[in-house]
Amino acid sequence: MWWQPGDVLALDFGNNRYMHDGATVSLAAVLSASRTSPATWFTAAGVLQSFGPNVPAITDRGLYVGGQRVNKCTNDNANPVDLTNLTLTNSTGGAPEPGVTLTVVDDAGELAAAGLSGVCTSGKVYKLDNSTSGGTSHRATFGGTPGNTNLHALSCYMRGSGSAQLRFQGSTSSTGMGTQPLTSGYQRWVATGVPNATTFPMYVLALPGSVVYFILNQLEEGSFASPPIVTAGSAATRLADSLTIPDFAAKAAAFGFEDGFAGEAVIDLTRLGDPSTRHIWAFGSSGNDVIDLYIVTANEFRLRRNKSGVGSWSAAYAIAEAAIHEVAFSVSPTALSLSVNGAAVAPVAHSGGMPAFDLAFVGSNITGANALGGPLRELRLRGSAA
Repeated sequence: MWWQPGDVLALDFGNNRYMHDGATVSLAAVLSASRTSPATWFTAAGVLQSFGPNVPAITDRGLYVGGQRVNKCTNDNANPVDLTNLTLTNSTGGAPEPGVTLTVVDDAGELAAAGLSGVCTSGKVYKLDNSTSGGTSHRATFGGTPGNTNLHALSCYMRGSGSAQLRFQGSTSSTGMGTQPLTSGYQRWVATGVPNATTFPMYVLALPGSVVYFILNQLEEGSFASPPIVTAGSAATRLADSLTIPDFAAKAAAFGFEDGFAGEAVIDLTRLGDPSTRHIWAFGSSGNDVIDLYIVTANEFRLRRNKSGVGSWSAAYAIAEAAIHEVAFSVSPTALSLSVNGAAVAPVAHSGGMPAFDLAFVGSNITGANALGGPLRELRLRGSAA
């Protein structure tokens, strides 16, 4: 038996196994998924996989729960056939020197070695060859502009020889990735910054003597680079996941959740300091009557009972590092208990009672917002009737 004694629901996403009321069940029996766009996510070995609309992005790393993101680039970023919406210039935007080229080439072997061939199925990539220039850097500028001066994440898989940069047109070193050496295999270059103008696009810069192969470029508003969003001649949107436990009201009643429940969530926390709240789960009837577990911008796990007109109470645990964390929680009609990796905080009394368990969202808040933006490996629940 792989679940814990007393568990009534167990979702082990990393091992693709699920339990309800002591019996192994299908994923669909314990999780309903809605996302009317494709998505991508990585395996533990770094292999990039594609998922169709309404298919949860689950690999051996866990379930990736993402919010809505738009890749504002307008080229064919995964399977290019030509240079549509990509422009070659020198470093100041003028005509390139003779001999400097931007082409589409076959690089299937290196894409496969990097784990990208499941998405980059044609094996084609872009190649910026600045090996013959007379001391001038050259850039390949992507179609598509930020549209605002909010914080953006820039990302691109690159390899080659020499050195390169990834940044906004007209940017300073703080709004992109400055000069870095290229490696023989593909690596994802990631930077965040604020564009100097709403119309300044993103570009790859090859320093003199350098050759850059690149693919899966992405420009998105946000504080981190989300999994690659495929574009094919225009900007593309990865819609938010909406993940719920089906028939939760009946399940909660059968297992006595109205008298209390407990469980664990295992989160692969990949970053700290997000500027917005990230939810792990939320159970209740609305934002005004809910119990939820989430991560706040101050880098704390919080278990909360919120009841409009009565009060809001939370137990909090400070997060020291980005790592895999097991978060154990227990909720009764009068108290909240929280521990992380075996270290408990003092229980917090509350007078909110228990909500109506009409809804159960996984990886977001009770309205489907504030996505976790990272992998949830496991979720286990026990009720008072178990």
